[in-house]
Formats: sequence, C-alpha cells, structure tokens
Amino acid sequence: KDTEEAQTKERKAFDFWQKAADKGHAESMNNLAVSYFHGRGVQKNVQLAMKWWTASADLEFAEAQHNMGVCLFNGRGVAQDHTFAAAMFARAAEQQHPDSTHMLAACFQNGMGVPRDKAKALELYRRAAAM
Repeated sequence: KDTEEAQTKERKAFDFWQKAADKGHAESMNNLAVSYFHGRGVQKNVQLAMKWWTASADLEFAEAQHNMGVCLFNGRGVAQDHTFAAAMFARAAEQQHPDSTHMLAACFQNGMGVPRDKAKALELYRRAAAM
C-alpha cells in the first residue's frame, strides 16, 4: 500500500509540475526532468529529462544547469561531454550554486572540459566552501 500511495503522490506531483512547466515555470521544468530521469510518477525517459533540463537551464535555473552538468560530466543517459558539463557548472556557479562551483573547481583541477588551472581550481574550491 505504501508503494502504491507513493506512486500516486509522485504522479500527482508530476501532473502539477507539467502544468506549471508548460506555463514557463523553470523550477517545475527541472522537477519534471528529475521525474523523467528517475522514472518517478512517469515512465523513465532520459531524452525528455534532457529536454526539460535544457528548457529550465535556458531560463537560468541553476539547479537544472547543475543537473545537466552532472549527467554530461558522467555520461549518465547522454554522451559524456566534459566541455559542455563545465559550461553548465560555470553558469550555475555564477548564480552561487555551491555544488556546481565545486564541480567546476574539479574540472579546472583536472583539466576536464577546461584548461588545467590549479590556481583557478583553488579559488573555486574556496568559494564553494564559503557558500
């Protein structure tokens, strides 16, 4: 019963987010993407997750930029692309997103998607720790 109840709640949340996302609400677009990516309240569909993360990221929603960056960095459900991932982390870091700032630091430390720059990495690690 608990599982059935949880699935009903997830479906209701998905339906709510779909309506809000269709009206241009960036956070709801991100939530839809998460739902599609994990198959919560809807059948798993990574392509639709990326579509909604892209739409939300285009509206400068930092959490969507971070989520896209993680998927691109790790190649989770999409082709691995460190350059695009670093760009997503940078956009979210500009909005003070601590996890993206940390990930961008790691990119600079290891030269993944950006030129290796240990001084920049250290600066970003310090900034992330202060958030």
